[in-house]
Amino acid sequence: GDTGRLGVLFGSASLPATGDLWDIADLELRGSAGNERVGTRAAAADLDGDGVGDLLVSAPGWDGPLGGDQGRVGLFAGPLSASSTPLQVSDAGMILVGEAGGDALGTTLAALPDANGDGAPDAWLASPYNDAGAAGGGRLHLLLGIAGP
Repeated sequence: GDTGRLGVLFGSASLPATGDLWDIADLELRGSAGNERVGTRAAAADLDGDGVGDLLVSAPGWDGPLGGDQGRVGLFAGPLSASSTPLQVSDAGMILVGEAGGDALGTTLAALPDANGDGAPDAWLASPYNDAGAAGGGRLHLLLGIAGP
């Protein structure tokens, strides 16, 4: 199955001009089960207000306790460190999950500069197949960041 894989490169003046991503990635995230699709979407923003970037990583095909393709998004608080051991979404400090099987939370996500005017970046996460409003109508979730000191 398509477990998914995401490579993270930390900014540097000495990045190679070419190379296999998996040979030069500072950090790698991998899916833990077939069709999880880790890394379908990813975004970076300082969502916890500590002045250091955080990483959101989606896995919309994750099969949770409420059914197949429930979907989940992991928030990895920065600073992130290079590692030769791949991480999984379950290693994140915060994990958001779809409301029901079939929601596919994290099919789309994005960091926003500041949606509510508090000075902190925010993020939105999509559950395109959520049935709360209408069958398959979808739902958009707003994750509000915390303004720093």
